[in-house]
Amino acid sequence: MMFFIVLSIPLMLSQYLLVRRAYTEVRDQAMEDYGSTPERFCAGFHALLEKVHALGYKARSDYRQRADHRLSETKIAGHPYRRVEAVEVLGDYLKMLPDARSVGVHFDGGEYVVTSDASYTVTQYIGRLSGYNTAKFATYGSELYRLFGGEWTVDPCYFSTFNGRNNGSFLILGRAAINAGRGTDYNAVLLYEFTEDAFEPYVGTNYTGESCGMAIYQDEILLWHNRSFDRELTECEAFTSFLANTHASPPAGDDALKLTEGDVSVFKKTDASLGLTFVTTFPEQEILRSANQLYRNFNIAMLVVFLCLTLIAGAAVMISYQPVRALLGSLKPERDDQVSGEFSTIHSAFDTLREENQRMSEEAAEQKLLLTEYIFANILQGTVLQPSALKQFDAAFTHKHCAVAVVEDTALNNTQRESISRALEDATGAKVLVMETDERQLAICFGGDEHFGTENLLDTLRDIFATLPVTPPEFGIGTKVEDINRLRVSYREALFQLQERRQRRNKTVRESARSEIQRFTKSLQAGASDDAMLDDLFEKLLQPCSDSFERRLICYELLNAYLQTLETLRISQEKSMYNRLISFCTEDELRQALKESTAVTCEAIRAQIRQSVDRRRQQFIEYIDRRFMTPDLTLTELADAFGISIYACSRQFRELVGIGFKEYTAARRLEYARELLMTTDLNIGEIAEHSGFCSPSYFISRFKSAYGISPNKFRDV
Repeated sequence: MMFFIVLSIPLMLSQYLLVRRAYTEVRDQAMEDYGSTPERFCAGFHALLEKVHALGYKARSDYRQRADHRLSETKIAGHPYRRVEAVEVLGDYLKMLPDARSVGVHFDGGEYVVTSDASYTVTQYIGRLSGYNTAKFATYGSELYRLFGGEWTVDPCYFSTFNGRNNGSFLILGRAAINAGRGTDYNAVLLYEFTEDAFEPYVGTNYTGESCGMAIYQDEILLWHNRSFDRELTECEAFTSFLANTHASPPAGDDALKLTEGDVSVFKKTDASLGLTFVTTFPEQEILRSANQLYRNFNIAMLVVFLCLTLIAGAAVMISYQPVRALLGSLKPERDDQVSGEFSTIHSAFDTLREENQRMSEEAAEQKLLLTEYIFANILQGTVLQPSALKQFDAAFTHKHCAVAVVEDTALNNTQRESISRALEDATGAKVLVMETDERQLAICFGGDEHFGTENLLDTLRDIFATLPVTPPEFGIGTKVEDINRLRVSYREALFQLQERRQRRNKTVRESARSEIQRFTKSLQAGASDDAMLDDLFEKLLQPCSDSFERRLICYELLNAYLQTLETLRISQEKSMYNRLISFCTEDELRQALKESTAVTCEAIRAQIRQSVDRRRQQFIEYIDRRFMTPDLTLTELADAFGISIYACSRQFRELVGIGFKEYTAARRLEYARELLMTTDLNIGEIAEHSGFCSPSYFISRFKSAYGISPNKFRDV
């Protein structure tokens, strides 16, 4: 064994040195591979820009070649139905640029932005980008108005609404000459909108997991980043210096940086032609993942080799020990074997006698118990015991004060009945006999002296049955009698008391069940029922009820409430499902049928709710569009028009439209006032009056706050 261990040490050492060298090579190769990700990011972005320029040339070429001129300034500025044709053209362009969310166009001086999915006014388009946030609406509005006005020469131009969020838009804007002259007069702006997932495929599928951070910088300003990019890096001085190329001694080169905070490696690629810097970040453990995996596999292999050598050495020792063990076995005296055999025979005979004695004692006790139960059953049925029969009955019940307690069916076995009997004897000091009656109830007979009483017997029974793994039953306690032949009187009183308690309990259970069923139907009407809710409902309905008839009755009440709810909501059921519901045999069959039926029903109810919500939202907007030019339009008027409270109207309006009543009304008035400034010669006071503002000064203040410019200057521009 030592020979194998000594032989394995040089082998494992040589393998360790080889794997250590391979680990270093794999680590360096991984660092080089991850360091090239910004270059692939930059190359992919160039390829994206080439597609963008190609679409610009295609738009101008299509306009010259197509006779219908669907993508033209006159079509977009004309009737709304004509803008649908431009949307179709842009939808075809979007197929050439699958990474984009939408492709849009805006003609200089125009009022509309048409994209591949819809047509917007400039204000609506800015509102969509800003999420109808007032502050961001003003910021994005002034910037996009500048870009739409042609006040830029760099092509393309970048515009980002991320602003620290991960769900914004990244726009690439390009000047285009769609229906201009043959010269280079640009009269339109093409907009290409991208989401945060659009740039990730350019790095490569092996690097775009959750651990790869990606970002685009322009003059040290963060334009875009994905979910995995840690924005706290922007506050790191080493990272800022690295972007500005002022890092004194980068650990991994001019285009790589390793940050000790968080153990992160940063790579970049600066493109002077675009004025952009492409940055990728990876955790150090991600880069070294392949090398660490190789090192782990080597350790496992070495452990397996060592265990195999140990097992081989152990097997060799066992094989060499077998001849010695055979020799020792042949030297044992034969007489010891004979003596051991005789002792084993004697022990076996005593064990057999002991088992037979125990069996006969158990049979005698069982026969005595059966005889006692038979006589006791005759007493409960009204048979008067003769003196000869009394001798056969248990002496403990003769000429004693007796009483009977009745327990509803609890399906107890013999062991549990014996434990109940012993516990009651210890608690009451009386002789106790427990048996099962014809009605599948437990009858418990007590026999004691003159001090025996039944006052605390009910509490004693409840405490004992609470320790058993059964549903707490109901009890009936009969009065104490002094003659065993009158025990039937106590038994009948116990049965009557048990019946009264069961009726009270069943009434409480049914009332609780109806309350639970009402809650279920309310949840069903809201479309919020699911399998877990049904399981919990059946648990609450059936667990407190031990009577099979009552459980069946509750199941029918639940089914009736469910079908009435469907009839109220005017939702029809398939014939096969309806037959399954009304012909159930077991509770589990009803539960499974209800699960399948409510899944379809809730989907139909949610569809009705969605239609109702869309209809109410359209009604709100149409009412405000008719009345926003009236200065005295208030939330109270809107609530009265729809017959709801002011609180409910405010809450519903914000939930359905996305902004509050005042914000939406102000935005609609400003939009209408802006149209009047551009299309009419009315003065500021008249425009304020026509737009629904209470005074010209308030109109000027709101207009300047929204657009960053006064109405007069806006009209001049």
